[in-house]
Amino acid sequence: MHNFAPVKKESGTLFFQNFKLIAAILSAAIIALSANAAETTDSISVRLSEISVTAIKQTALADNLPTASTVIGKNEIERLNVVTMKDASEIAPNFYIPDYGSRMTSSIYVRGLGARIDQPVVGLNIDNVPYLNKDNYDFDLLDIERIELLRGPQSTLYGRNTMGGLINIYTLSPLRTKGFRAMAEYSRANSIKAGASYYGRISESAGMSIAGYYTHTDGFFRNQYNGRHTDKEDQWSVRWRTSWQPMSNLTLENTASVLVGRQGGYPYQSVKSGQIAYNDTCFYKRVSVTDGLTAHWLLPGLTLSGIASFQYINDNMTLDQDFLPQPYFTLTQARHEMAFTLDLVAKGSKGPYNWLGGMFGFYKHSNMFAPVTFKETGIEELIIAHRNQYNPEYPIVWQENSFNLDSRFRQPVWGIAAYHQSQIQLGNWTLTAGIRIDYEQNTLYYRSNCLTGYDVMDATVPN
Repeated sequence: MHNFAPVKKESGTLFFQNFKLIAAILSAAIIALSANAAETTDSISVRLSEISVTAIKQTALADNLPTASTVIGKNEIERLNVVTMKDASEIAPNFYIPDYGSRMTSSIYVRGLGARIDQPVVGLNIDNVPYLNKDNYDFDLLDIERIELLRGPQSTLYGRNTMGGLINIYTLSPLRTKGFRAMAEYSRANSIKAGASYYGRISESAGMSIAGYYTHTDGFFRNQYNGRHTDKEDQWSVRWRTSWQPMSNLTLENTASVLVGRQGGYPYQSVKSGQIAYNDTCFYKRVSVTDGLTAHWLLPGLTLSGIASFQYINDNMTLDQDFLPQPYFTLTQARHEMAFTLDLVAKGSKGPYNWLGGMFGFYKHSNMFAPVTFKETGIEELIIAHRNQYNPEYPIVWQENSFNLDSRFRQPVWGIAAYHQSQIQLGNWTLTAGIRIDYEQNTLYYRSNCLTGYDVMDATVPN
């Protein structure tokens, strides 16, 4: 504290002295704010320079793109504990992921547009690797460095599955991060989240990281039929990333990840009874393997990049389709899917002119086994009762208590694309033009069969 003794001065001198005091205080405040602004500017400039390396398919930073976007940085991600896209949807406007069903039904809606099945309208890239199957969007990811949520069509550079928007997720690089990181969380219903990762250099030009993540919950909803929780879940994942800079202008990165998860059934209650009660087992399990290799080569006035990836999904969703305690019917959807992608990108600039072009190719092969099993009550009430209602003279009697309506799908898909985007800066105006040419071949092989039988009775003959 400073003690000031009162002095007697003329009013003009007192005013001048107070003015100097106020000026000194304002000057100190301005200097402090300038220092803070300088620190903030420095930190932002470093952050942006790192992102300009990772954002391969952007001629400008997401913050400066002429589109509606939300960018979530590392500090905000850690403060809000964002580890899933559902968490990110709570921050970004006009971006919604409903939390229901299994992790396979990961519907994403942007500005009200979305799809529950088949092809998404929102694309997902993780460390520049595109995820082709929407059913593989819902997972937990440790050590996220940055999330970019772009709303609006991004199809010129990223293809038809980005008509509604694009999600870019970047994880920490072992070339810019070092040390050990860990997190743990516990909450109701024995809900556990735990993760650990290590980042280090194996040489001056190479770094490596390993990250593991585990989640568990006993569930919050109970099946009144058997007394068990319906939404129990266990999931674990491992991610191994290697980064190598053999030259100052060449970077090679490979990221491999494995995810294994199993969920219980759905807490769907009957409108009539108001209870969750069903007799057959419900679950969803998934094994997912992804590997992506990225090469980034900086040349004078030119940048060359290549991204190659392999993706594998083996999942099974089995449902008590009626969600009632009576044995009506069940549904299984089991799938094996493999996908390969290759993206070659070149971009450069000269004065106010920037350009970006490339070629993209992919191949995806999916095998699906989707039988529907009709059980005793389902056969009696859904088939026999309706059939005999319209032909009571010749009723039918089923020969067995259950039967399978078998369905098998095989779907190979491949495609190639070429794209280009030019951008020129004219004062405060930025003019952008783009073109994309796609060719895709999609074939579906479907086989359905059913082996069952029934007897026709003659009710017109007296006993």
